[in-house]
Amino acid sequence: LLMELKQIQTLYDQKASWYELTSKFINLVGLGRLRRKVFSQARGKILEIGAGTGNNLPFFPKNADLTLSDLSSEMLNIAQTLAKRLRLEVKFVRADAQNLPFEDFEFDTVCSSLSTCTFIDPVAVLKEMRRLTKPGGQILLLEHGRSRNRWLGRWQDRFAPKHYKKHACRLTQDPTKYLQPAGLVTETSSRHFFGIFYAITAKV
Repeated sequence: LLMELKQIQTLYDQKASWYELTSKFINLVGLGRLRRKVFSQARGKILEIGAGTGNNLPFFPKNADLTLSDLSSEMLNIAQTLAKRLRLEVKFVRADAQNLPFEDFEFDTVCSSLSTCTFIDPVAVLKEMRRLTKPGGQILLLEHGRSRNRWLGRWQDRFAPKHYKKHACRLTQDPTKYLQPAGLVTETSSRHFFGIFYAITAKV
């Protein structure tokens, strides 16, 4: 059963510090390089949805026009601290990813990482990302899903229900299946680390 929005917000408020420590470790063992590969492509006016504790901040182009949005105020507090440490000018907005307080076609790049797994309705969120992206703009996604490795994939299958209850994260999703129903066209898609992580570039 899917958690309700308030449950997810409370969960991530409580887990913000733990999430930050875990993310630092994962970045050190390889995910940081993949973040750089994906988010260094961002251009123009940039919106990151589900930005969490700001793990992608070091990888956006220098002097970027950045807005970060997340449902959790505690996650955004950590992201704000990181932005100050990096001396970045960033706008922070706490909002539901399905109902963002921005105008149509406001951004050149809309992006997200490791977040479609937590969205109650990933297709609705991707439609919202499409709404906010200018014609000719781009959507950048770094997501995770079920491994192509048979042993690892089976382990994920067994662990997935418990993982969702603990982290509100669908461990074995296929993020690519949400793109076409949301009206997005996939430009590039690649899988990494036994097929667990997906690097996706899409357009409206």
